[in-house]
Amino acid sequence: MAARTSAFRFKGKNEDLRAIGQKLNVAAILEGSVQRSGNRVRITVHLTKADAGLTLWSESYDRDVKDIFAVEDDIAAAVTSALQPKLLGRTAPPSSRTTNPETYQAFLQARSFDRSFDSESQQKALEYVNRAIQFDPNYAPAYALRGVMTAESGLMATMNLLTAMESSRRDADKAITLDPNLAAGYLALSESQAMANWDWQGAEQSVRKARELAPGDADVLVQGGFLEMSQGRLEDAAELMTRGLALDPLAPSKHLLLAQDLRDLGRYEAALAELEKALALSPRQVWTHETRGEVYLAQGRMAEARAEMENEPPGVWRDFGEALIYQALGRHQNSDADLARLIAGHQNDAAFQIAQVYAYREELDQAFHWLDRARQQHDGGLGHLKADWLLKKLRSDPRYAQLVRELNLPA
Repeated sequence: MAARTSAFRFKGKNEDLRAIGQKLNVAAILEGSVQRSGNRVRITVHLTKADAGLTLWSESYDRDVKDIFAVEDDIAAAVTSALQPKLLGRTAPPSSRTTNPETYQAFLQARSFDRSFDSESQQKALEYVNRAIQFDPNYAPAYALRGVMTAESGLMATMNLLTAMESSRRDADKAITLDPNLAAGYLALSESQAMANWDWQGAEQSVRKARELAPGDADVLVQGGFLEMSQGRLEDAAELMTRGLALDPLAPSKHLLLAQDLRDLGRYEAALAELEKALALSPRQVWTHETRGEVYLAQGRMAEARAEMENEPPGVWRDFGEALIYQALGRHQNSDADLARLIAGHQNDAAFQIAQVYAYREELDQAFHWLDRARQQHDGGLGHLKADWLLKKLRSDPRYAQLVRELNLPA
């Protein structure tokens, strides 16, 4: 089943179903329309075999708006029956319900935003999920979604990481209390356990629980990949991230994360292919041009690396990328200027990136100083400590082994 982040890209678009099936890598497509007049709604639904365009099942429902969730159950049961030969007798666990249509609408609007590394989209999604919780304070999926979104905001430094992770943990605990069978609650819990507490074992246990509840959830697979990468198991990370992308192929942030793992593995052409997909899906996504610049830098393709760093939108990632490429080009004054700008504007939310620049410049004392600051700040970049190619020159230093122990990472 394709993830919502990919499926929602076709909302309101008149595209051939066979083409959609190929892009999403799915065998069947469920589409529908909703018409509302006062308190009455008409829902028309079609289940279509993607490769042949054949209708497997269709139905229309005329109901009062307060019965909308009963209709959802009816549709789910009918689709399951139509696909039974494909499902091998497996049924999904019941999901949390709300009796408030406004709650569900706000929740779906929050889910409709591509939660890539776009702070504006993140903020809008958070506004909608907060609205869902205001409408129904006992709706577990909304707490789980907010927990994941808040963790992502902290990891991308659009809010303080520790504050974000503490808030994410509260939402995860609330979601699990309201619905212990909701995979998204354990996903949010995993992120806070890893980055707020360096509890990698606990984070892995939470991901395993989420995978038991939702084995086909793309976000859960990618989080599992992140944990594998954080502990230095890059091949395992790539395998899980690739599986997640197969379920959510139109999510640019997932292509970016896989590209970074492939870069650190030295699989540069495969990384470039993923970055091309990410940029085709979201040309404005931050960090993508900079990452492609790093791949070119690792390959020694200096002119292309410089062009990519300069194409990165203004901000922390451009300053970071230009500090690297100008150092490589021997333009040390330019590198110094970008590094100084990075420190002046982002010493409290980009200590890890500052350490990376110093490591690349082979100024190891400064690199370890900023890595220690990153540890004190619980910088999300530390999840890349064991994998990142820019830190290779640090790994034979005893201070590196000490830092690994302090972060509870495997030696």
